[in-house]
Amino acid sequence: MKEKMKKIKVSREQFAEVLYYWFSGFLTEKKVRKTAKEVGFRIWKREDYKKIYKELFIFNMWLIIHTCENVFDDEDKRNECLDVFHNLVYNRTISNNNEISFIDWKISISSKYSEYSKAMKREHPSGPHGW
Repeated sequence: MKEKMKKIKVSREQFAEVLYYWFSGFLTEKKVRKTAKEVGFRIWKREDYKKIYKELFIFNMWLIIHTCENVFDDEDKRNECLDVFHNLVYNRTISNNNEISFIDWKISISSKYSEYSKAMKREHPSGPHGW
């Protein structure tokens, strides 16, 4: 018998915080090195680490955005929450390390999301033959 799940109300800011917490947990040095090893990527020097970190950063951002787009029905509320999430990521991670504006960063990351989405459609086409 399926149990009825109790809904908990949270603000979009609280939800964005949870998303950020989850996101940042996958980008600790220990986690990045472990993930690199699991996928067969060897880290020999700092540049190797930076490469895999950047790729995991973008991938995990895309994963959150893609999941939210497919799970939440209310597009306006979802987009408001994702805007808060993007601001959290930018303000806590990007703005301290870079001279890129939020708008330019958002355009750049959006193009990366598009690349991932296209790659996933090529690798895993939807429909009866892609299952």
